[in-house]
Amino acid sequence: MNTVSTLFYRYQTHLFLIGVLMYGLTASLLAEKTLTWMVGCTFLTFCSQIALLFYYVNKEELCFTSKRLYTTVFLYTLLHAALFMAISYFYTGDTYMFSKSDAMLYTEVSQKFIDLGITDGFKYLSSHIDMDDWGAVLWDALCLSIVPDKLFLNFMYILLGTFGSIYLFKTGRFFMSDKYAFLGSLTFSTSSFWIFYHCGFLKETAMVFFIIASMYHAYSFVIKQNYAGLGYAIFFGSLLIFFRPAILGFLVIAFMFYYAILHRKNALGFFLLIPALGLSVLVIDKMSHAIDRYTAGGDIEGVIAYRSNANYSGAFNYFMSFFGAICGPFPTIPSSDPEMPKHIQFYAPGLIVKLFLALPFWLGVTHFLRERQWQSIPIISFILLEMLATAVICASMELRKVLPHIPFMYISSFYAIYKYDQSEHREIPLQKVSFLVIFLMLFVWNIIKVK
Repeated sequence: MNTVSTLFYRYQTHLFLIGVLMYGLTASLLAEKTLTWMVGCTFLTFCSQIALLFYYVNKEELCFTSKRLYTTVFLYTLLHAALFMAISYFYTGDTYMFSKSDAMLYTEVSQKFIDLGITDGFKYLSSHIDMDDWGAVLWDALCLSIVPDKLFLNFMYILLGTFGSIYLFKTGRFFMSDKYAFLGSLTFSTSSFWIFYHCGFLKETAMVFFIIASMYHAYSFVIKQNYAGLGYAIFFGSLLIFFRPAILGFLVIAFMFYYAILHRKNALGFFLLIPALGLSVLVIDKMSHAIDRYTAGGDIEGVIAYRSNANYSGAFNYFMSFFGAICGPFPTIPSSDPEMPKHIQFYAPGLIVKLFLALPFWLGVTHFLRERQWQSIPIISFILLEMLATAVICASMELRKVLPHIPFMYISSFYAIYKYDQSEHREIPLQKVSFLVIFLMLFVWNIIKVK
């Protein structure tokens, strides 16, 4: 095994052992046998993702291509999406993934839009649906007008998620070698929580795809002076108005910060920095006013779960919210609470992997700034703005709320791993301590959920 692969290989080994221990301990405490079966299925998902990463970690550099990534992500996603939908059908008799409210709204309204036609359909949308839900409805309507079948809609979401992995890979290549950009994109794109959204008829898959696509094309303009990239970035970014307008604001602000730092030695930098700070406050304030609609992503079951668990003091809630923004959300492996949505257990395998990448993420941010890689400023700014906003509105533990910036965290995490591998360090600083602390937090968090 070559030196470059050793660090990540060992990191994955420790992660796998901790995951096995976590699943074994929490599943053994479950009294409800049907939940034990679900936990077993999600555990297999965790194992399969780790196995996939083990498979690629020692491949030669020539293997890490867009074509191979597309094929791997597509087939892996297709297999696990089928498993997730089978579990949903087994428990509920449908494939809405234990979260019907938004999914049924989008599919039913999209069918109404198709029946009414374009002109009357838009009139109906303007009077019945908030504009930030139009994106999901219009995407569903487009797909269902081609093939009027929900399985085809699932298939189109899988394709969109797979194309998103390519954009994330290409964005990562601006900062690191093909291998680490590939591994970062692969780790995110095969995460269980990301695959879940391809199955659930929710808007997150399309929304995050447009975020990643707009970020990549904006970078192609900034780094390569590709004016077509600027046009694509504006196009994909503008579509976010129909999903979550605040995200478009954060993207614009992130690049304003970049140009402010780039021109920090002249007046232009100052005149960009002040509006960027002002817009940041304005967008976060707008998000805070939408907390009841967006807590848990607007999902009714999620709002109930959030409210039922928000009975601590205000100071404690804010502490947990900011802590969750730094390294969360925390995965819930089992939950015996009848008010807790069952679909959050599908998030657990991928969130365990993401949680253990929290330390490399912050180390990656440190490396970017220490090395004065100013081209990383848009990504770092976007992530930090999202973290701050979700922490302020106490929504940092809600996956649907924090999902927009999560893909870019993998770029920073794998950039840190790339840098430490290049310097031939045997392990990431504080790695063992962080693993122990995170394991203890995970164990306590999930014991509470079991009880």
